[in-house]
Parts: sequence; structure tokens; C-alpha cells
Amino acid sequence: MEKQNSSGRIRMLFIGLILIALFSCSKKTSAPDDSYYINNGFQKAIIYNPGIAGCNLVLKIDSLTYEPLNLSTEFSIPDKQVWIKFHKEKNSMSSCMMGSIVTIDDIYWIK
Repeated sequence: MEKQNSSGRIRMLFIGLILIALFSCSKKTSAPDDSYYINNGFQKAIIYNPGIAGCNLVLKIDSLTYEPLNLSTEFSIPDKQVWIKFHKEKNSMSSCMMGSIVTIDDIYWIK
């Protein structure tokens, strides 16, 4: 009788440990979907090289062009799409004069 109780406890302990191991495994999170970015004020943009002397890379959003002041080298790849959040700079001008001058607040690759 004593042996039966002992094996039952070991079995319950074993099952408990397996359940703890299964439920403690972290789930791999996926990248947010489009609605996350849209709901958080991001816009889809294309990084564009205008090919004009004196002009850096610009951002194309629909038919509008924006000249970012702070596009990092990590995102300086023409023809790539990004999710971007930015604000327009007041009283700023550029020699390129392709669009409004903006400061990027947040940016992510579109995968």
C-alpha cells in the first residue's frame, strides 16, 4: 500500500513538472500587422532616390514627397517600403526643394 502511494505521488509530480514546462515556454511573437501601424499613426512610405544633384533620399507617400532631416543609414536603401511616423518642420528649407522638410519620429521596415 505504501509503495502504491509513493508511485502515485511520483507520477503526479512528473505530470506536474511536464505541465509547468509546457506552459512556461515562451511563444514567439510575430511582427505587428498593418492595422497596428495604421492605428498608431504610421504611414506607408517608399524611400526614393530622386537622382538630382544635391538631393538626398526622400520619402514618397502617395503622390507627396517629403525630405527627411534624420533618415538613418540603416534605412537609406532606395525603393524599400517603410512604416513611418514623422512631423513637419516649420521654417525649414532645402536646396533640393522636392517636398516638405520632416523629422522622422519612428520608422520600421515593411516585411
